[in-house]
Amino acid sequence: MEDFSKKGFTLIEIVVVLGIFMLLLVGLGYLMLGAFRTQYVTFAQLQGQKEARTALENFVKEARRADTSSIGSYLIETATASAFTFYSDIDADTYREKVRYFLDGEIFKKGVIKPTGTPLTYNSANEVVATIAQNVISDQIFSFYDANYDGTTSALTFPVNVTDIRLAKITLTIEQDAYISPEPLIVTSQVEIRNLKE
Repeated sequence: MEDFSKKGFTLIEIVVVLGIFMLLLVGLGYLMLGAFRTQYVTFAQLQGQKEARTALENFVKEARRADTSSIGSYLIETATASAFTFYSDIDADTYREKVRYFLDGEIFKKGVIKPTGTPLTYNSANEVVATIAQNVISDQIFSFYDANYDGTTSALTFPVNVTDIRLAKITLTIEQDAYISPEPLIVTSQVEIRNLKE
């Protein structure tokens, strides 16, 4: 007769093997979770960079070409820390649109009003608003400088007299996720308004 008591695994051996297997699975799970989180952070930062870069490029292009409105108003209407409104022909037609860049909570937006009617008017009910960048954490987006700006001069103090403005500086501080992102993305650019050069 054969002795079967010596063959196979003991209960302790099975528990140890299962424990090691579970530790390996948990470790692999954490490794995969870390990889996915890193991928998410990287993608979010790249998306934020793209949004910010596009916003600044468009702002600079449009503000540089600011001109007297189609109804004869001064080319800059509003200049605050979080909003800048000016007139510019952004769609290459014969009229200058009223362009408003502004911060709404943590969303940086652009509003455009085309002049309509006879005589022409800028009806705020016709404003088309688009989201330019999200997760903006800075309250002061705009700084404005006068004709004396030499690169080191202080910005004009608020409230700004719009007729003193010669250069506008835009700074966006974007943080996609405060709990995950290593640090906020800060992008800045400045534009000298062509029709105000002296």
